[in-house]
Amino acid sequence: MLKKILSMFIVSMFISTCLTSCSNKNNQEENTADGGNETSAAGTAEFDLYATDYLPEKNYGGYEFTIVTFEDHMTGTNMFIAEEQTGETMNDALYKRNIVVEDRFNIKIKGVGLPYGETSKAVARSIKAGDQPYDLLAVHSVESCTALLNDQSIYNWLKVPNMDLDKPWYSQSINELIEINGFLPYIVSDVNYGSYPCSFAMVFNKSYIPKYGIESPYDLVRSGDWTLDKFSEMVKMFSQDMNGDGIFDVNDSYGYVTDYWVYNANFIYSTGNLCAQKTPDNGIELTLYSEKISTLIEKLYDILYVGSNTFRYDIYEPCTLPIDQNRSFIQSLWLHDLPSMRGMDVEFGIIPCPKYDKQQEKYLTGVDARGTVLALPSNTVDIERSGIMVEALSAESKRYVVPAYYDISLSIKDARDEESKEMLDILFAGRVYDLGYIYDSGMYWLMGSLLYQKKTNFTSEYERNAGNYQKHYDNIAEQYRIAIEME
Repeated sequence: MLKKILSMFIVSMFISTCLTSCSNKNNQEENTADGGNETSAAGTAEFDLYATDYLPEKNYGGYEFTIVTFEDHMTGTNMFIAEEQTGETMNDALYKRNIVVEDRFNIKIKGVGLPYGETSKAVARSIKAGDQPYDLLAVHSVESCTALLNDQSIYNWLKVPNMDLDKPWYSQSINELIEINGFLPYIVSDVNYGSYPCSFAMVFNKSYIPKYGIESPYDLVRSGDWTLDKFSEMVKMFSQDMNGDGIFDVNDSYGYVTDYWVYNANFIYSTGNLCAQKTPDNGIELTLYSEKISTLIEKLYDILYVGSNTFRYDIYEPCTLPIDQNRSFIQSLWLHDLPSMRGMDVEFGIIPCPKYDKQQEKYLTGVDARGTVLALPSNTVDIERSGIMVEALSAESKRYVVPAYYDISLSIKDARDEESKEMLDILFAGRVYDLGYIYDSGMYWLMGSLLYQKKTNFTSEYERNAGNYQKHYDNIAEQYRIAIEME
């Protein structure tokens, strides 16, 4: 009884906070093959948005609903579980979300973290042994999705009762692009909110705008003029040999700071491309290669290597020329990096990666595989319970966790403003889930790998590997067919 009274007090206080801090609008932007429909991630002040009174009343007698994921510095079980309130924003939001669902259904939410590379193996072993240790899988897509599908280890989300996948707490991009012939093996919801911090973005140094009399990237984004060509033009304005030694290194000034190739691979998605797509006859075809991609890699090569406009570093090491040194204009990053920039003195803004050209309708971004996708084990005993739990947790994540993530992201110097929030809304509305990346064939990495090697021979390398790529996706399509026959 004491726990219920405490939880009711916590919920009432947090609802009051959320109704004040959440956005007053619920943006639902339309998109086609360039990423599907995503909604404004901050939600809305309308309480009914989060209502799940359509779910049946259940008492699960203290059952432990176990979520398994992989441990990682960006995600891990801390994305799902909080044992107690600590005063830390994200932790307390997770705690509040969980206690609401736990008390409503008399259930206990448990997290299990496995080493990277072990999740799909552990699931396959448990199914083969007839065990059911896991209720929900939150997996690294590149590491696990192909293996789980090949092992027929996952359940069709479209067959799960008590779920409405059109609700704003689900990604419509993955629902539309990954479903084939009525089989949807993976979803993304606000339960695995890692899709937000694992999105690719850029930050720019605000002091450069008045100092050099240039256009604000905020204004360019709003007008639709934030394109690859405009990006190239702007970053070429700021390279300077600061110490006059004739050598461009960490001591000099640059227009663009990025890693050697991971961030650059995201330009595949930001410029409106997909590696592979389903066909009308339920097959999968390669869709990456085009004249557009060939042009893209030429333009990126120019930005990265012609002149001394770009400073490059190893993504797995600290950036040695961070933006607060006031010697760079734009820096690529994962949004996961924003909280660590809170103590910087420089004023910077958040923006999406540029579009290919003005004809591209939306700003788009990829989501790193660490953001996880959700799956249900194929041997799930109580599929009704799983549907209820995922729906309830997703709705309460939209209510509590996503606003908390916005709060964390915008608690950086001079970023708590409507412009920064507006840019995050645009970013999250353009998250893309590519069938060709989730079922990794190696194709996604080709462009970034070539740029890392200072090469532009994309056409010849693609054609050399296209047969293997297609064979890989033909097998994926066959696994979908088998899964449907097994239902």
